[in-house]
Amino acid sequence: RKKKGSTVILTSRGCPMKCSYCAVGSSGLKYRRRSVESVLCEIDRAVNQYNAGFADFEDENLTLDRKWFLRLLHGMKTHFADSEIELRAMNGLFPPSLDEEMIRMMKTAGFKTLNLSIGSTCESQLRRFRRPDVRAAADRVIRLAEKYGLDVVCYIIAAAPGQQAETSLADLR
Repeated sequence: RKKKGSTVILTSRGCPMKCSYCAVGSSGLKYRRRSVESVLCEIDRAVNQYNAGFADFEDENLTLDRKWFLRLLHGMKTHFADSEIELRAMNGLFPPSLDEEMIRMMKTAGFKTLNLSIGSTCESQLRRFRRPDVRAAADRVIRLAEKYGLDVVCYIIAAAPGQQAETSLADLR
């Protein structure tokens, strides 16, 4: 990416949520998180050994623990201020877990794009998914992202078992 290496980071295992479409929450794995120091050391290795200029956090719930996440962002800003590493969470961020301070810190730490997990806008589909309706939170995050000059990608689930084509099309619209 931009003639630099890339790395994929997992900062946690398991998931406290029980979304019906996801195997992670129902896997029986206890939700646990790595230390910020461990994550920073892994990224440091990727930057120094492989010239990584891009790091993708593939966690299910990167931002659920606000205090932990803010420590991580502060560490990224402090440790990698000169490396200009771009950060992403391409597995999707849970919009209700994000606030303005987090989004501002994400920008200063190296995020350029926020990938938001929406799921669906259909009430019956959300019940089947066992997911809350996050549209209001997503709208708030999108406005904040615009304020801080961040791009946004939103993920929806289309053609899930039992989902009508019209529901998928409505979500896309």
